[in-house]
Amino acid sequence: WNPDSGVHYVRARGRVTRMPPDKPNLVLMQAHDPDDDTVMMYLKSKTQVVAKLNGSEIGTVVNNFSFNTDYDYQIVVRGNGSQSRVEWYWQDMDTPKIVSSYAGRSNDWYFKVGAYGNSNENTDNVSDGPFIVEMSKLAHWHTGWPTPVGYS
Repeated sequence: WNPDSGVHYVRARGRVTRMPPDKPNLVLMQAHDPDDDTVMMYLKSKTQVVAKLNGSEIGTVVNNFSFNTDYDYQIVVRGNGSQSRVEWYWQDMDTPKIVSSYAGRSNDWYFKVGAYGNSNENTDNVSDGPFIVEMSKLAHWHTGWPTPVGYS
């Protein structure tokens, strides 16, 4: 999709059940251009969810994250020509927690959702399986698409 025009949504309900013990950081969702992640919701140090834009933290979405708790979260990109609006939501899908603008230009964006750990075997030698984000609800849609059932 093109961030310059239309409105683009990715929304999830999920919980994190575990994450890397020694480097406790995890990507919850992101918008990606053809080369790299551009917009990200990122669990940092086990308790803080931050908004990232072009690899830089721009603000804290929530400070009191808890494991094994279901949360609703969303990223919205509102195209507006040369200056798109990016919104990060947590629990309240009507009021963004953080709003920023984005002036980078590219096409062919896509959303990614899941447990993207920022660790490796040298940092976190864990032998009992993956780091888990359990999704109970997930949807993405764009201007002109019908809103998925159960979302408003």
